[in-house]
Amino acid sequence: MTLTLALRTALSGLSATQTALQTTSQNITNVNTEGYSRKDVTFTTRTVNGTGAGVNVANVDRVVDEFLIKEIRDQQAIIGNLDVREEFLSQIESLFSSPENDRSLTNALSTVRDTLEAFATTPESNASAFNAVNELRKAVLEIQDLTDSVQNLRLRADQEISRAATDIQNQLNIISDLNTRVSRAENLNQPSGEERDERDRAVNKLAEQMDLRIIEDSNSLLTILTNTGRNLISGAVVETVTHVSAVQMSSTLGYLAPTDSGYPGGITGVFLGTPDTSSGTNDITTEITTGRLKGLVDLRDTVLPNLQSELDTLVQKLTVQLNAAHNDGTASPPPNSLTGSQTFASGDLVSGTGAVNIVVINRTTGAVVETLNIANLGAASVDTVGEVVTAIDAMTNASASIDGNGKLVISADSTANGVAIANNTSSYTIVEGETRNFSHFFGMNDLIVQEDNSSDYNSFASAQQTNSTTALGLAGNLTFTGNFTNSPVTVAYTTGQSLDTIATNITANADLTNANISATVANDGSGRRLIISDSDGNNFRIADSSTLLTQIGMTTDNRALSGRVQVNSNIVSDPSRLAHGTVSTTTGISPGDATAAAELAGIFGTSITFGSSGGISGVATTLGEYASQMLGLQASQTNDARIELEFTTQFTETLEFRASSISGVNLDEELANLVVLEQSFNAAARIITVTADMLQELIDAVR
Repeated sequence: MTLTLALRTALSGLSATQTALQTTSQNITNVNTEGYSRKDVTFTTRTVNGTGAGVNVANVDRVVDEFLIKEIRDQQAIIGNLDVREEFLSQIESLFSSPENDRSLTNALSTVRDTLEAFATTPESNASAFNAVNELRKAVLEIQDLTDSVQNLRLRADQEISRAATDIQNQLNIISDLNTRVSRAENLNQPSGEERDERDRAVNKLAEQMDLRIIEDSNSLLTILTNTGRNLISGAVVETVTHVSAVQMSSTLGYLAPTDSGYPGGITGVFLGTPDTSSGTNDITTEITTGRLKGLVDLRDTVLPNLQSELDTLVQKLTVQLNAAHNDGTASPPPNSLTGSQTFASGDLVSGTGAVNIVVINRTTGAVVETLNIANLGAASVDTVGEVVTAIDAMTNASASIDGNGKLVISADSTANGVAIANNTSSYTIVEGETRNFSHFFGMNDLIVQEDNSSDYNSFASAQQTNSTTALGLAGNLTFTGNFTNSPVTVAYTTGQSLDTIATNITANADLTNANISATVANDGSGRRLIISDSDGNNFRIADSSTLLTQIGMTTDNRALSGRVQVNSNIVSDPSRLAHGTVSTTTGISPGDATAAAELAGIFGTSITFGSSGGISGVATTLGEYASQMLGLQASQTNDARIELEFTTQFTETLEFRASSISGVNLDEELANLVVLEQSFNAAARIITVTADMLQELIDAVR
């Protein structure tokens, strides 16, 4: 019996040593395998009736520090966020270039200023006019390229969100399968280290995408939750994560949170389970706080829209200022016909104040042929577009009409004559605090126009507001006037109302609803904007009895403006139409007059008030300085992202080194262990040989 027990004991030693050798071999083989954790064999003494009877392999365990693993996952989520942010911001930085770069927006504006100053010096020079128009055209094309690039980056970010959702789903499926395999192995007292390593790798990939809460139960099953406690994996249930990316992107297209009254927006959310697109009960977009997915959402919904908003604000100021100056002037000789850039209906109410002169000029001599003075633009006889046309059409040497696109056309009846406008004291209120003279209001001599047949007067937008739910502390009345039934319409607002409440009250007004005028509060990068518009594209005006519209910076809707503007094609094809002088109702036009040209050039050195937009707070500065602030802000954001990414990466590498020192394979240790195991195996084998010989001698003796 003793010899038999000795034999069994030696055999158990051989078996245990073989398991240990296999584990050591696995460790050595996977020394360079990413995510592999060192395995360690635990032995226990086997006893029979209180007597030692060999050795058992108790466990083949992974050697890991679970706390370090969690810390590394948290840092990997931050790295995922910073990495995608730095990648996109670097592309933006390269698009905008540095202020001193020839390709920069600042340099383009400076070149336009220089050519306009040269034109003001020699206004009769066709070459100077050509250079000024050409450089302005190039600057506008550069702006269009920039806005296209920004929207393409937004679209790419949205597509990356869709791919990230697919990757999350794949990792969840892998983890669910490994959950089953780990649990089954451990319930059967079988090693599960390899499956656990594989599961950890899948969890790490998942953690790069979004923040997680991970719980392991007594059956070794992982329950994975979102940061807010929504189930991703629970038992055998794996939720579906989806996002349908947009087909195309524009400045007016944005994501709205489920808490927003306008939900859903033009961009869909990231959904957990069957998408609830009506109320967004399972839209988790705003619940994701870190990871690559969060970085992509921030880029799509905040960083890039902020940049677009800044660009649109710059373009709006550039357009309004240049057009205001250009409409004050005229070319020499003046064109035979002027066509407005704004779209109107004949019945649109356009009551203004002051007086305007329509002047017919002999194109050869510059002398006055005829002048029409409309002395009171607020009179009932000229308070609609149709009545303005009728008044001008009564001239002997000129006529007026509304063309098929709804634009005012004033033409001299003879090709020998041209038309110029002396704006005099004319003034039209666009929205509270913003006025334009006659020529600018109708866009009769605009230098920069929009590509489509549109109007500045059918949609208005506030400057960027910090939020839309805080009471504004103002009371008053908004009065809407237009060519619709029951005009004017008044909507009251009180001190306790917020931007959201005011928008709701405007939309709820029955008379405005019948006129298809409504209000919404839309996301604008890191802020919110009140948008009031007519869905039919009909013109209307807004007056304010208090200071609400002034306080929120209400102006013509500039969203996506930078992608729609172009230099007036009539001036591009004939640069001699670039205004350089002003018309006198008595002396006409002088070829050497440079008053309008000087005013155009002076715009670039004039301090202009910009409302809060994107990442730039309300500021009074020049066009060039505002562009420089945009570039500086982007460079600062890119640099901050790089520094933070570098620091977080170094910190994570430190954590990974510490984790590797615990769970990584040390070849020297494994080889030393291999020698010990070899000796143990040889000793056990020797015992078996000796015991076998003794048993044989015992058998022979019995015979």
